[in-house]
Amino acid sequence: MTRKELIEVIRRVLNMTTETDDEGDGKEHEVLPGSSLKEDLLMTSFSFMLLSAELEEKLGRELDPELFRDTETVEDLYQRISSLQSDKDAGRIR
Repeated sequence: MTRKELIEVIRRVLNMTTETDDEGDGKEHEVLPGSSLKEDLLMTSFSFMLLSAELEEKLGRELDPELFRDTETVEDLYQRISSLQSDKDAGRIR
């Protein structure tokens, strides 16, 4: 999964869980590699649940919920997913 693909998945989840961005102008959420998942993007436990389901579908693998623990930014999540994708022997991504 590329950074761009991850950002699109996150943006899709945010659009499912919120109606507009913080300014209320109807523009899509600005999702950058340095964006904090909780503080900048205001992701909730429900958002993380949807994100996990979307990522599992996209990756074709089950994700361990611990993947999101201590993951602060979009880049952190990308790095974790990238390292998991390189682990071909794992039956369950951790």
